[in-house]
Amino acid sequence: MQNEDYAMTTTTDYLAEIYRSQKKQERFHLTRLLVQIGTSVAVIALLAVLASRLIPLAAPVIEQIDEVTVTVNELAATVSGLARNMNTLIQELNASDLGGTVQQARDAIATASKSMQTAVDEISKVDFAALNTSVTALAAVVDAIRGIFGG
Repeated sequence: MQNEDYAMTTTTDYLAEIYRSQKKQERFHLTRLLVQIGTSVAVIALLAVLASRLIPLAAPVIEQIDEVTVTVNELAATVSGLARNMNTLIQELNASDLGGTVQQARDAIATASKSMQTAVDEISKVDFAALNTSVTALAAVVDAIRGIFGG
């Protein structure tokens, strides 16, 4: 019976069915496109809100990193200077040779000098150039994002 229905269908009927099917597909694709556009707009709006909240938070952190970097550089220079002064003091005490007290002072100063030298060595291992480069790059990114959102 079904074959008889097909036999009675004309080319016009087939074309009309194809046309209706095409219209359904067009509506489906249009709906899908609108959903994708809506989702994209929502994601962009969310990113804008997040960026507007995070940029003001990042600026003080970058400033603090800059301040810490300067402070650590100053500390490293001070410790290095102290180590040089300790070496000079040891040399002067060696020249004066005041007996047992001088030997005890020498030992204490040598221990302190080694500790300071260890501290200077550890501080000198820090790659301040790379840290400064990272801070500068982060500041540039934050400034660029701030510019996008009118900050």
